[in-house]
Amino acid sequence: MNPPPAAALPAALALAAALALAGSAAAGPAADAAAEAERLMAEGRVAEAAAALRAGMFALLDQAPAVGFTAVVLVAEGARGFGAYTPRAPGPYAVGEPIRVYVEPVGLVAAPQPDGSFVMGFAVDLVVRDAARGVIGAAPALMETSVRGLRRPADFFGSLTYNLTGLPPGRYTLDSTIRDQNSGRSGSFAVEVEIGG
Repeated sequence: MNPPPAAALPAALALAAALALAGSAAAGPAADAAAEAERLMAEGRVAEAAAALRAGMFALLDQAPAVGFTAVVLVAEGARGFGAYTPRAPGPYAVGEPIRVYVEPVGLVAAPQPDGSFVMGFAVDLVVRDAARGVIGAAPALMETSVRGLRRPADFFGSLTYNLTGLPPGRYTLDSTIRDQNSGRSGSFAVEVEIGG
């Protein structure tokens, strides 16, 4: 798993738009960053405006009480990069077929390192439920991943692969919990799958 390129202007512009709609009700470092970005953009200082928005986005995310998700998608194969995935066609999985999930967690802490780099990472807990929502299996700390970069990533993604060999045909819910490696934050999501005969 690799982080996307550091530049995330579309996400930063969306933050500016949301803060502009909030008007004077929005207060704090994120709103201040959006106002500064607008001023810089009016002066034609595009790169500096993007940097201001980026700083505001980080200020906002640093206050996140939990990990959230901007995308959770069943995919046909592992992602090639941030947002570079192929959704899986609807239909049952073959018995033994890997179940792949693309996720975009937000609210993970980027831990600064002594060498000036940043490390982000998470662990995944999985609970498998049958059609009646009964727990038929659990795997705490099923997988872990982390990435180090010289800049704090604005976006982060994960390609999760679940190999549920031994499950008989039926409908299942996969409850996944992402636990941030650098804080006490966590967040959960569920996907429903059908395993065919």
